[in-house]
Amino acid sequence: MGRRPTQYITGLVALGVLIAAGWVLREKLAGLEFGQILARLEATSWQSIGISLVCTAGAYLVLTVYDSTAFAYIKRPMRFARIMYVSFVAYAFSHSIGFGAVSGGSVRYRFYSRWGVSTYDIATVIIFGGMAYVLGIVAVAGLIIFVNAEALAAATGMPLWAAHVAGAVATISGSFYLVWSIAGRPSFELKGRRFQPPSIKIGLTQVATACLEWGFASAALYFLLPADIGLDYWHFVGIYVIGYVAGMMSQAPGGIGVFEAAVLVLLPETAPRDAVLAAILAYRALYFLLPFVIALGMMGASEARGAARAARKSRILRIRRQRDPT
Repeated sequence: MGRRPTQYITGLVALGVLIAAGWVLREKLAGLEFGQILARLEATSWQSIGISLVCTAGAYLVLTVYDSTAFAYIKRPMRFARIMYVSFVAYAFSHSIGFGAVSGGSVRYRFYSRWGVSTYDIATVIIFGGMAYVLGIVAVAGLIIFVNAEALAAATGMPLWAAHVAGAVATISGSFYLVWSIAGRPSFELKGRRFQPPSIKIGLTQVATACLEWGFASAALYFLLPADIGLDYWHFVGIYVIGYVAGMMSQAPGGIGVFEAAVLVLLPETAPRDAVLAAILAYRALYFLLPFVIALGMMGASEARGAARAARKSRILRIRRQRDPT
């Protein structure tokens, strides 16, 4: 089967974003030495690191709501401790590896299938949770872009009306999900599965989750930045969201390179480049690398326990056959 036109368009957009990010980074980092960045990194206070870690934990904890509301949507009980475990591992993998539908979806299938969840229900949880996650991101990002349209236009050189249009389009597109939930119709079919509108409670919960997740994730970087960047937290959230969405569009793991370019472009010119880059490196270590390493350990421990259980069952069966050959 040939590729769809949308797949080619998506690939071209991703390539264009990556090329633009490379050009921006080359311009912004010209004349900057690694020693300067390293010195700034070493000067990061333990207090800033501690706050960033708390915000990171908050972001990953909030993300579990997408999986829990997905199970509520299919009306299947699942212990929250299990959901929290799987959600953390899945998001840690998808954030660091990229291609969340594949990496995070594979993790979810691996765990939930062990606990007796049918393939159909797992697929519904993955699609429904992923859809809510993306649309929530788009809606919140659009609203923030719209509110910060003047700053975005000034930083990028785009016309003010274009920034307003971009924010409005994203907000309206992402809000269709909430409108669908409130209206209670229509249902639609996707990949052979029929989706009914979620309850208003689920829809509002997921939108609130998107807002909280953005708040925690952006704060994880903001508190690592130097105090002299000349920007308060509420304006920085807009920059973070734009950078994150640009990184998602590039399909690069963690938006690496693209996120950095967007942040450097949108921050005030007075912000020290070496300090900003050092803060982003620390943020990547705390928000992406550390959870990924922990998730790898959790996944490995789970696989080891599963292998041990399988070996124990095999040994018991072998002993029973030896005792009762008939």
